[in-house]
Amino acid sequence: MPVTEDKTQVSLLKQGSSKAFEQLFIKYHKKLYQFCKKFIETSEEAENIVQSVFMEIWENHAGIDEEKSFSGYLFTIARNKIYNGIRKKINEKIYREYITGYDTDGEAEASDGLEVKQLSEMLDNLIESLPDRRKEIFLLSRNNGLTYREIAQQLNISENTVDTQIRNALDFLREELGKRWK
Repeated sequence: MPVTEDKTQVSLLKQGSSKAFEQLFIKYHKKLYQFCKKFIETSEEAENIVQSVFMEIWENHAGIDEEKSFSGYLFTIARNKIYNGIRKKINEKIYREYITGYDTDGEAEASDGLEVKQLSEMLDNLIESLPDRRKEIFLLSRNNGLTYREIAQQLNISENTVDTQIRNALDFLREELGKRWK
């Protein structure tokens, strides 16, 4: 489904078309699942996030901006759900350590837990540490919601290069987050 077909489907979805929703679901389900699986440990968790994203899309269909990239919107929701899940796990770990009196540093308290700000800063720092071109490609995809094709056209590179650079960025982020938060 080209971008213009996405806009048509999104327009119909805004009007409450379950058929348009189904077509968008079919188009993006697998891609969204693969994206989630890169950050999530189990297939079940990844599928739960995908289902949650599409439930949110359906529940808020009337407010979707037809002029913005639907795929960008979809992946932004997924990314936020993944980050929130990671934050929740971190907070639960800190709370358990606090309650049981176990603390790897000897000073953790539930009230000063790493929480959202610290995780966001870490992610921002990790993204900033990416090589310039990789960071540019990653941010065009994740923050601007551009498709691989749109990025390739904008930067005059191949879609395979875009795919490779985004995979490398995600692998790096997953590895670095794993070192720091497990």
